[in-house]
Amino acid sequence: MRQPSLCLALIGDRRHPRSTRAALLGTAAVVLIAAASAAAVDITECDQMVPAGETGVLQADLTCSTLSGVAVTLEPSATLQLNGHTITGGVQGIFGLGPGRYRVLGPGEVTGAAFDCIVFGLAVGETGRVNALVRDVTVRDCGDNGIAANGNLRVERAVVSGNAGRQESRGIWADHYADVRDSLIEGNGRGIFAFDGVKVQNTEVLNNVAGVVAALGSVKGKDATITGNGGSGVAAGLAPWVRGRAILKRSVVSDNDAGGVGSDILSARSPRLRDTVCNLSRKWSDDGTATIGSWYVCSQD
Repeated sequence: MRQPSLCLALIGDRRHPRSTRAALLGTAAVVLIAAASAAAVDITECDQMVPAGETGVLQADLTCSTLSGVAVTLEPSATLQLNGHTITGGVQGIFGLGPGRYRVLGPGEVTGAAFDCIVFGLAVGETGRVNALVRDVTVRDCGDNGIAANGNLRVERAVVSGNAGRQESRGIWADHYADVRDSLIEGNGRGIFAFDGVKVQNTEVLNNVAGVVAALGSVKGKDATITGNGGSGVAAGLAPWVRGRAILKRSVVSDNDAGGVGSDILSARSPRLRDTVCNLSRKWSDDGTATIGSWYVCSQD
């Protein structure tokens, strides 16, 4: 970013011979051309694509068919700025395909897709990893997952709600790690699900089919409210011989699992709680098949 100003300063210095100034002018032109090539891509209609590594900016609300096509496709490491607009419909609302770093930035809304609202995925047999950020976006009422990633997913200042079109739908799903901050996750299938681990901070997870699940790892929460979910509020280390646990600070985990034993925390290892309120905890067996008692860390254990 400092090169253009440096070039212009040198061009204006009369101590440099004309040939040097000409060479520097050529360098400045190359810099300007490169800057132009990185200019944002206007997104004005359904089925548009943001090229790899570039930024698309939504210029209007989009209403797309749910029968075919993706509303907006992102090539690897692309960014989409919703720019205050709404994407409605599409088979998927936003689809990033291939390994890379993706960003979907609000303010804005993605809603009404036939399947996932926002998904970052890998093709069959493709290697590499996805790292995705979704910030300041409302993601609601899609037929499957709200936000899903074949990799690591970070969600900030988002509202993810009503994504419950099938039993296994999730508000947020990550193949590796999910990090959710300053958000509301409400009324989805499973609220937050990741295989390797979940972090939740200053986030409410309310009235989902299940709360926060880390199948192969731990759930770490701070200033979180996890209540009214149909399954366990927090579940960690549910696969056979996996030793996940709940690590919670200044949080409330209560009134979950109304249709079961009422467990707010279900984990394979003893929870670590600090300034945290919960009603009932349950142990998960090493072979991943059953609950086997309480951890005696909640008020009703």
